[in-house]
Amino acid sequence: MEFIQIEVKQRDARGSRDMTRLRAAGQTPAVLYGLKRRNLPLSIPTDALSRFLQTGSHLVELKMGDDTRDAIIREVQIDPLSDEILHVDFNRVDKLAEVEDQVPVVFKGIAPGTKSGGMFQGLMDSLKLKARPRDLPREILVEINHLEVGDEVKVSDIAAMPGVTVLDSPDEMIAHCVAMRGIEEDEDDADVPAATEPELIGKEGEESSES
Repeated sequence: MEFIQIEVKQRDARGSRDMTRLRAAGQTPAVLYGLKRRNLPLSIPTDALSRFLQTGSHLVELKMGDDTRDAIIREVQIDPLSDEILHVDFNRVDKLAEVEDQVPVVFKGIAPGTKSGGMFQGLMDSLKLKARPRDLPREILVEINHLEVGDEVKVSDIAAMPGVTVLDSPDEMIAHCVAMRGIEEDEDDADVPAATEPELIGKEGEESSES
């Protein structure tokens, strides 16, 4: 995965009103932390940040004047009502040291089992990987063209990637193709006549017949 450069500035604004003014000016507040160094508050042009997020990369080169700092994006806070980016956390990285990151899973193809009454289900949308930053893939492609009804793809089925360790359990299921049940069972049940309740004899009737 390649580092993408973004120009940033160190910020002094800290309070909520300052953050509101910063966002209104087209800047997004952020913090850079990690590698046992002090936290560094930053401001990033919101349009540049949005373009970066659309690339799917998590690795960023933060440029401050003539200085650059390598980082990985760790958290993006988004307003659930307006979808506005509120805040971003970056973690410093050493290009030669391994990092852990969630990498999205992308399914490719059409499961043939869906043409014979089955239903494809993707069960994991990302895998946790450990690798040097540049060895991290941007996505993990999972072929599903072979999935018939009853077939599955597990973490252990993912092809080995040079320099990359998959941290999820090998037995975890990534996707499967399952049989569609329920409709046929409902139709079969409709042909079965409803059960009739047995006739009950009241106590008064029994007593009158004995008298």
